Amino acid sequence: MLRELLNEHRWHSQDLAGLELTVRHRGAPGDIRVIPGFAIASITANGVNLVPADGEVEGVFIPFHRVLRVGGPEGETLWARDEC
Repeated sequence: MLRELLNEHRWHSQDLAGLELTVRHRGAPGDIRVIPGFAIASITANGVNLVPADGEVEGVFIPFHRVLRVGGPEGETLWARDEC
């Protein structure tokens, strides 16, 4: 479902920039990081590749199991992981 949602935005609305991914990121404050949609370089079968940051040769890979939430352009939740 998550991959399909991201691909739908990429191919049908032609816009990932309005999305934001909240991901589990060890070392970040509260172990949570928010990634803007424009930072997504590609969507794979197992996760997303991010655009390389300044000074990086290649971008970071975020596996889908680390994505906690996908937010829409109005701040609404489009998808959220069921967590206990």
